[in-house]
Order: sequence, then structure tokens, then C-alpha cells
Amino acid sequence: METSAWDRFEKKYLTCYVKYQDRYRMMLSEFGRVGLSDVEVIWDFPSPYRDVLLNSVNMTGFCKKRNLFFIGQTNYRAIATAYHLGAKSVLVMQDDIRFLRDTGLLTEIIESIPDDYDLAMLNHMKPGQMPMEEYEAIFKKTKVNRFWIRFDELTSSGCYAMSRKGMERYIKAYEEPVVSCGRTILYHDDFYYQRKFMGPDANLYVAHPVPSIQTPCGAGGSHSDLEPYFKRNEAIGIHRENYA
Repeated sequence: METSAWDRFEKKYLTCYVKYQDRYRMMLSEFGRVGLSDVEVIWDFPSPYRDVLLNSVNMTGFCKKRNLFFIGQTNYRAIATAYHLGAKSVLVMQDDIRFLRDTGLLTEIIESIPDDYDLAMLNHMKPGQMPMEEYEAIFKKTKVNRFWIRFDELTSSGCYAMSRKGMERYIKAYEEPVVSCGRTILYHDDFYYQRKFMGPDANLYVAHPVPSIQTPCGAGGSHSDLEPYFKRNEAIGIHRENYA
């Protein structure tokens, strides 16, 4: 795969956890396969300071689950780091994703991301309360080009890109529970990938077929049962055998 397809992202970050370094090594192989270089790693690690933060911020019970809150914090760090370094765009990936086997198709999808994107989902999941029919309807909408569809609400921080405006909107929404001194509640990080937080003028796009999926990998496997995720993917024409 030509690296130029990935060059449209000024910053590229991989989020990892120190106890799953085998996942990092596996991702290096995956990056080599798809021609993705200059990826910086943001490592999460055990710390009593983050435990205090977990118990001090007003957050949902779902977000309170230890690994979910810390995943959210690592994604926030990636976005905020890119923003405060002055980057105009950022690509963020988790260490459990795998890209399409067809690198030619993958190149086409990345190159065709609409230039006006504020959030481009290269991986997605169904929001928990969204009916399956509504989720499926997203991918039946008229595409803006061969691969990309506008959407209002999706989840998954597995793989996504943001413009500078997208980063700014996300950071403001994610920091609000602390800025407001607890008057608002913190949600899991991927809950903010929806129009009511990103703004009515934000350009939110999702690819179909999706460039990457999440999968159990490494000695740690997966923290959740991914079979329902795979079944929902099948329902909209995303087949895991098409991914590395």
C-alpha cells in the first residue's frame, strides 16, 4: 500500500497498555503490511493517580468500569496531544484492530475520505440503545462518494480520524464534566461521536465497507464478548474473513 494514502493525517497515534505489549508487536507487523508509518504510541500504565481520578469524576456506571474509563483517558490524551501540538488532523487506533486484507481497497477508502471531514470513522459499533433497524439504516443511506456515508451517532474508538475542528469539539465535550465541577456527567469516550456533542455543523462520516474491525488478539484476548459485534457486522455486509 502506498504510504501517501496515510500522509493525509498529520499525526498518527496507537493507544496501548503496558501489560499487553504483545499486541503492540503484532500491530507493528500490521502497519508494515498496510504501509502505515510514523505512528507514535501512547502507553497507558497502572498508577494510583489515575485511580484517584476514577473515583473523583462524576461518570456513568458504564464508564466507571475500570478498563473503559482508562481506555477513554488514553484516547483523550491522543486527541488532546495532537490538538495542543497544533496538528490539523489526527488518526487514532487501538491495538486490537486489523485492516482489510485487500490493501488496494483499503487505499481507495482512505484516499476517498471527504476533505471536509471532522470525524471519519474507520471502525464502528452500534450504540447500545440504538435499535438494530436504525443501525442498519445508516448503511443504506446515499453515500457522498463510493465509500463514505454521513451519520449522526455511532460508537467505537477502535480507529478514527479527526480534523482540528473535530478535535476541538471532542475535547470540549469530554472535559465538560470536570470543567463544570461535576454538574455534567462523563460518558465513555466513544459516546461523544455523535452530532449533539460534535455540533450541528460537524461533518461526520463512516466508511462502508469499514477499513478496520476490532478482534481478539494477543495473550490478553478481548475484554468483552465480540461475537454480537461480529454478528451485527455480518448483518450489514462486513465479513471478518476479509480482514487480517
